[in-house]
Amino acid sequence: CPENIRRMDHFTIKDIELLTGIKAHTLRVWEQRYSLLAPAREGREHRTYDADDLKHALRVAQLYHSGVKVSALAAMSETEIDQRLEDFADEERVSVPVRQLIEATVSFDEPLFRQVLGQIRSTFGVEQGMLRVIYPFLKRIGQMWMHGKVKPGQEHFASTLIRDFLIHMVATLNKPINVTMDRRMMFFAPEGDWHEIPLLFAYYLFRKHGWWTIYLGADMPISIVSSLAEEHQVGHVFLHPLVNLTQVEMDTYLHRLAAELPAQRIIVSGPLTKGMHPVDSRIKVLRSEQELLTLADHQG
Repeated sequence: CPENIRRMDHFTIKDIELLTGIKAHTLRVWEQRYSLLAPAREGREHRTYDADDLKHALRVAQLYHSGVKVSALAAMSETEIDQRLEDFADEERVSVPVRQLIEATVSFDEPLFRQVLGQIRSTFGVEQGMLRVIYPFLKRIGQMWMHGKVKPGQEHFASTLIRDFLIHMVATLNKPINVTMDRRMMFFAPEGDWHEIPLLFAYYLFRKHGWWTIYLGADMPISIVSSLAEEHQVGHVFLHPLVNLTQVEMDTYLHRLAAELPAQRIIVSGPLTKGMHPVDSRIKVLRSEQELLTLADHQG
């Protein structure tokens, strides 16, 4: 949910780095050499970015990652940036169900949205439907948000219906009994992180493949995770952080989590894990959806 990145319209350069994939040093160069960003400053050194700054940075970063040179980006108007983003979206050949979900989102058409989700399930199944349709749809909605074509309420509308869909799919699965600790997993999002769709998808996958699972949901303090993991004798905890609202480096957070969970293995995926190579062998970083599918299907 892009609009939930922070509860305040206030971002540090580290936030911008994590969310765009552009190093802070590079962002500073872009600011100084090309005037691509114009953050406010607290005192002499500390840059602060508002929601409009973040939106602009995300749009510029998307084009940069797609191969547009920074010198060309600096010469573009906002209208030209919008057009290039539209061109890239068209090149991705957005599928019919993705377009239908977009139409339902823009018009707040709940019956249509639920109908399309049902069609996706019938055509692709839950796993491939998520990977081939729903994730591309969410990516497209993010692109539309970046240049002001989707409002926060519309994005919330879509996210809530997808969340409901996944919860319903989990409810159709039996929860196994008499499962050993090494096949018991707990799912949560860290404090300040309210994003649940990737987490719920992982929850569905592991339950489907016979794991005994507990879903704690969003905004969960380490103390509660630790207490419940011990009480219910889970062998694994799973998290998919999407934004760093704790202002703590992810390596530091995982080290703290591992210290509180001495008997558990920690499975982590998501954009904040990019480039991470934890020393602790109990922390496993999943680099792709395929690794997630393989682990869920692992029989122990």
